Amino acid sequence: MGGRDAIDLVVNGARLAEAPPSDLRQLERPLRPLALATSPILLRGPSAECLHVIKRLHALSRRAEHPLRICEQEADAASLLALTSPEPPALEAVAGTWALFGVHLWPLERQILLNNALEILDQHRLAGDLQHEHIPRVLVAAPSLGDMASGGGPGDFAPELLARLSFFKLELNPRFP
Repeated sequence: MGGRDAIDLVVNGARLAEAPPSDLRQLERPLRPLALATSPILLRGPSAECLHVIKRLHALSRRAEHPLRICEQEADAASLLALTSPEPPALEAVAGTWALFGVHLWPLERQILLNNALEILDQHRLAGDLQHEHIPRVLVAAPSLGDMASGGGPGDFAPELLARLSFFKLELNPRFP
């Protein structure tokens, strides 16, 4: 596994598949159960490869009929973060898949706000008061741990946010010894 021009997929530490970016159908089998789940996902790897996988997760999900919202800046996620406000938007207004890039660079208080929004979504998801496709799904993309440690990107996650994102961790092209 791990050809130079392939996306090497590792889920929660288990190497599951590889595929060229031009043909992600080879990743479909391991991605399908993740796409149907409702928990947030942390993806680590190059941004372009994370985006390929995010698009595939969205296409395979129960939310495929809703928008895929690509948020490259904190301001792009304002509607999602507004779930924590005293007058939050209706979940239907923020339905779909939210792909957040650069969260590790957000100020700590904004990361905690995202954590609180994810907690609200977890409460709805676990209470069963809405159909899953109406509850927004959050996918967070970040550089690999190796890239962050080698100076590939400053910043880190708030511990409580990292804990909430740790249910599913996808690594794309991880560095193995």
